[in-house]
Amino acid sequence: METMTTSHSLRSTSINPANLIELELLSQIVTQKQSANDIRGSIPYLAKMAQIIDNQRLETTVAASSPQQQQLQQQQHTLRLLQADAHRQLGQAYMKIGQYIQAEASLTITIQRLESLLKDDNAATSHSIIVNQLIEGYDLLKECFELLGKPHMVQGMENRKRKYTTPAPAPTQATASKDKSSP
Repeated sequence: METMTTSHSLRSTSINPANLIELELLSQIVTQKQSANDIRGSIPYLAKMAQIIDNQRLETTVAASSPQQQQLQQQQHTLRLLQADAHRQLGQAYMKIGQYIQAEASLTITIQRLESLLKDDNAATSHSIIVNQLIEGYDLLKECFELLGKPHMVQGMENRKRKYTTPAPAPTQATASKDKSSP
């Protein structure tokens, strides 16, 4: 009698296949609920999706080669993007039904994930996408703080957003000539 090898088992170095099926079904339910304007009814499903994605763990090998390490970093990057998006959707749903404290919590997680990605991100193409998502997150959280009556937090979001929307100052003549003289 032959035994099954591990190559045929349901192991994943990215997202658990069973979770993918569950996420797809939950996503379909959310779409149905929201298309019928049942935002409140979609929230438990959005929360479950966020929970599944948050609890997803990637398998790491101790002695990963450089290509394997790069692949793992890309998967971690994608996972954090998914986490940020799941919490953004949940936060937006909470805002639509007036549950601003829950919206604040979810949107704060979104911003934390995106800011973390910016710190670790080396790819210029995904950098601009992340910055755009981060600016959207700041706007959503700012709106939430306005509705909660937290003007100091509104100002904080405006300041953080300004960091990404204000162009960097052009180098002055003194800095440009100083750079030329450096070896």
